[in-house]
Amino acid sequence: MTEILTILNFRVFGVSAHQNALIIGSPSPPTICGASLALCRKLGVKFISSACVMHEFTLHQGHAKFVPHYVNEKSASTSDIVTGDARLSLLIQFQRADTNVPDEDEIPNYVIEDEKAFRGYSIRKRTQRLLRNVAGGRVIDPPALDDITLHDDEESALSAVRQFDGSILLDRSDLLTGCSDPLDAIVTHMTKISDEDESRGWLVPIHIGFQGIEPPTIRLADRKKTDEEIPHSFVECISSMGEYVGIRQMRTLENCFWSYHHNASERTYYVSAAQVA
Repeated sequence: MTEILTILNFRVFGVSAHQNALIIGSPSPPTICGASLALCRKLGVKFISSACVMHEFTLHQGHAKFVPHYVNEKSASTSDIVTGDARLSLLIQFQRADTNVPDEDEIPNYVIEDEKAFRGYSIRKRTQRLLRNVAGGRVIDPPALDDITLHDDEESALSAVRQFDGSILLDRSDLLTGCSDPLDAIVTHMTKISDEDESRGWLVPIHIGFQGIEPPTIRLADRKKTDEEIPHSFVECISSMGEYVGIRQMRTLENCFWSYHHNASERTYYVSAAQVA
């Protein structure tokens, strides 16, 4: 059995908006999935997929990348790291599992008497305490306990997030189907202005993962600190198309949830739309 955890209307400082060398301006789906996966691990539940509603986003001024001590300054990257402040809501779908409330929590009597309420309170209370970082940013205004809820179905989860104005990111990789060069297709969609465009919102290019350009090899983790050997591979970014749609326009969460995929033979690691179970 799966459940959907909604975490509503919390603020994050310093969210990474630098998706890759070509795409800058908003958090990428892999960073949202990463934050959701990390939270699920702390809660002791199995992550399936996640979605993000962006209520507000303000970009900061970029700054030069930090140059590691072992890199010659002349060869260092000169691109900017762009961050921003965001007000977000998360929807996290996970496999249901039993979980216990830490001893230090004070549990209301009415919760202890109801097994389902007891379990729900446990997850909500721990989520409030454990949610500290999202997409490279720091949570500075944690959600209230009443803004963290568990849902057994998609309809109630959608109803919860529609309380606040905002936009949710949909997977629109369908726009690139059949294209011989996805990057050319992305540029075409971003520059095309047509009354026949059926999109309901704002089409944007997005970073969704990586593809290896060489087989993994064993290399030293850091020549100056340790002799530990780790797998290493050079990769290139995988880009796709997304669409920000007003959350109150949505009647279903189809194409809103993102999940991880790994193809060892093609050496790809990426996220794409997931079905709501």
